[in-house]
Amino acid sequence: MITKGERREEKQRKRGKHKTDGASVRLLHSIIMDKARKARQKLVKILGSSYIVIAELPVHWLPSASQIPRPQLGAKAAVYPIWLMDGLGTRAHVFMRCPSCDSPMGLGPDSSVEQAGWNRNPPDISLIVGCTRCAGTFMIEQEKAYCLSLMPSQTPRQDITRYAVAKGQEPVVE
Repeated sequence: MITKGERREEKQRKRGKHKTDGASVRLLHSIIMDKARKARQKLVKILGSSYIVIAELPVHWLPSASQIPRPQLGAKAAVYPIWLMDGLGTRAHVFMRCPSCDSPMGLGPDSSVEQAGWNRNPPDISLIVGCTRCAGTFMIEQEKAYCLSLMPSQTPRQDITRYAVAKGQEPVVE
């Protein structure tokens, strides 16, 4: 005879809502946490200890600048970059608008190696850009963008001995 609990479990299994054992849930959780830890380590390796991540924004690549939505009150912030191609069809620049103040920002590659990375499929992109109109600083990757804030220096300031020129060539300490 089938009990009520067994019947319920059978129905849930058929619907795809069966219970999972604790070990598989812990394994899934550890995999997710491991991926998050590796992503944080990658950010720290790239940014060093000079920046702190304030927020994480989604990145939506668009084919045309006319499709960039204007910021609206209450809407979730996102980054909408566009690839600008040169005459040969290579990705030459990135155009986007600041998620904070909506001012235009243009980014070019720093080297031919970086531009070659942009033209791979999928592109290898990792840019840090600051807005000229507001104090926003952003790190942009293929799928995510990070709002950054500059960290103050962790080393104490040292007194700098100032010199003044007196008679002749001898420096005098003030």
